[in-house]
Amino acid sequence: MNFLQAIILGIIQGVAEPIPVSSSAQTIIASFLMKIETPGILFEVFLNFASFLAILWLTRNRVYKIIKGAFLYIGTKNNRFVEDFKMALYVIIGTIPAVIFGFTMKDIIDAYLDRVSIIGVFLIITGCLLFLVRKLRGRKDETSMTWKDALIIGLVQGTLSLIPGISRSGSTIVAALLIGLKRETAFYYSFLLYLPIGLGTMILGYKDLIASPLFTQNIPEYMVMFVVTFFATIVGFNIFKSVMERGKLIYFSIYCWIVGSILLIMF
Repeated sequence: MNFLQAIILGIIQGVAEPIPVSSSAQTIIASFLMKIETPGILFEVFLNFASFLAILWLTRNRVYKIIKGAFLYIGTKNNRFVEDFKMALYVIIGTIPAVIFGFTMKDIIDAYLDRVSIIGVFLIITGCLLFLVRKLRGRKDETSMTWKDALIIGLVQGTLSLIPGISRSGSTIVAALLIGLKRETAFYYSFLLYLPIGLGTMILGYKDLIASPLFTQNIPEYMVMFVVTFFATIVGFNIFKSVMERGKLIYFSIYCWIVGSILLIMF
C-alpha cells in the first residue's frame, strides 16, 4: 500500500462510516479495485477507532451530559437527572445485542458474505430500507423512548449491521424511525450506540493489530490513513446530519441502488 492508496481508503472509510452506505462495503470494494490486501482486523480496529474518536468529539457535549447526569441520578436520585440516566441505560441495552451477535456471528459472516457480488445485493437492500422510511418523522423524542425501543434498535444493530453492505447507521435509523422516533433522536441515538462498539473493538483487537505483519510493515501509511479517516468522518457525519434534517434519505437510497447494481453486473 502506498500513501495515495492510504489517503483514498481513509477518505472512503471516514466519509462512509457515519452515512448509511456501509463503510465496510465501500472499503472492501475500494480494496478490491486497487488490489490492496486489507485484513478486516486493520479496518475494524484501526480505522474504526479513528471514526470513533471523530464521532466522540462531535457528540462530546451530549455524551458528557449523559454520563454526568447518570452518575448524579444514581448518587442523588434527583429527578432532574433521570432522563440522562435513562439514556445511559438505553445505550447499554442497545449495545448488548451487538456484543452477543458480534462474538457468535462475525466469523461466519466474514467467511460467507464478503464477496463483492453479495455486497451488491445487500447494498440494494440497504437502499430499499432507506427508501421505506424516507418520509417518516416520528413523534418520540429522548424523553419518550422506552427500554423496548432501545432493545429493538439494538437487535437490529447487532444482527443486520454485521453484514457487509448493510449499513450500521442506516439499519439503526431505519429501525428507530419505524418505531416512531423523531429524526433528530434517531440520528443521535444511532451514534451513541456506535461509541461503545467503536471503543470495544479497539480494546479487544489492539493486540492482533500490533501483531499484524502488514500493519507493522506499513505504519507510516496507516498513520496517514488514521488521520485522514478522522477528518473524513467529521465530514460524513455533518453530511448525514444535514440530509436527515432535510428528510432526503432517498439520496443514499439512489447511491446504494446504483453501486449495488454495478457490482451485480460486473461481478
